[in-house]
Amino acid sequence: MYPDIPTKMEQITRELGSSARETQELLVHDLINNYGSYTAGDGVALFATTHTALRGGTWSNLLSPAADLTATSLQTAIDNFETTKDDSGKYQIIKVRYLIVAPQNAWKARELLNSGYDPESANNAENTIKDRNLQLIVSPYLTDTDAWTLMAEPPSSSSGIIAFNRRAITFAKDGDFETGDAKFKATFRFSVGVNRPDNMYHSAGA
Repeated sequence: MYPDIPTKMEQITRELGSSARETQELLVHDLINNYGSYTAGDGVALFATTHTALRGGTWSNLLSPAADLTATSLQTAIDNFETTKDDSGKYQIIKVRYLIVAPQNAWKARELLNSGYDPESANNAENTIKDRNLQLIVSPYLTDTDAWTLMAEPPSSSSGIIAFNRRAITFAKDGDFETGDAKFKATFRFSVGVNRPDNMYHSAGA
């Protein structure tokens, strides 16, 4: 009698699933968007110039002064990041793998990563950044349009963003006896945090 009803119900379920997945994306990206509101295992903000080394001293994963994405700032960030020392004072031997930007920064990022020549030089200088083969991640969930983040593979199990799917997305539906309305819901349990952000390096933009 109502052939479109199953299709509409299936659509509702799909939309609930899409909303649940987006919620997880927002929670993960909020760590970067509001990094000053989140503390790492040492009690310091997620991105900071004064992270505490366990055997004394400090280390940094925040470009200071902050700078927009340029060839110079990217090279400086890579050099700083890849010469970071661990808690024992030894070099991490870490290699940048990803450059993460908002869509508004994507064009500039592609120029820097893919041009054969330095896009900021009039002298046909070779673009040495291209040799690094960094992978570009463009995320619409980033709210600071001129900020950018470098990421490497975690050097240890306690490094980087740690996300827990405590309970997978579950769907349920039922009817309201009094009104006859159909009810749908999706539930899940998800948590995210960072203990040691030593595989991440950030610039807040100028």
